[in-house]
Amino acid sequence: MRILAIKAAKEKADYLLAAIGEETGQALKVNEVNSLNPYLGNGSNLNVKGARNENTNYFVDGVKVNGADKAVVTFKKIKLRSSIYVKFEIK
Repeated sequence: MRILAIKAAKEKADYLLAAIGEETGQALKVNEVNSLNPYLGNGSNLNVKGARNENTNYFVDGVKVNGADKAVVTFKKIKLRSSIYVKFEIK
């Protein structure tokens, strides 16, 4: 998705610069912008809200099951979001 975002940025820059008779040059800067999305954390690891560790206690039908006997497995869809900043030179 990041590569598609960079290509889209180039196409948009080409389109906008054509309106003033200029051309897009080489990319001067490409950065991934940190998002406020809680699922992204600081970008170095995936910080999933509600994630459990080995010490988490589980209850199945009112009976406590410790973390080693993970009898309950649940899945939840999450949305990941990433932003890319691309700065191009103008020829």
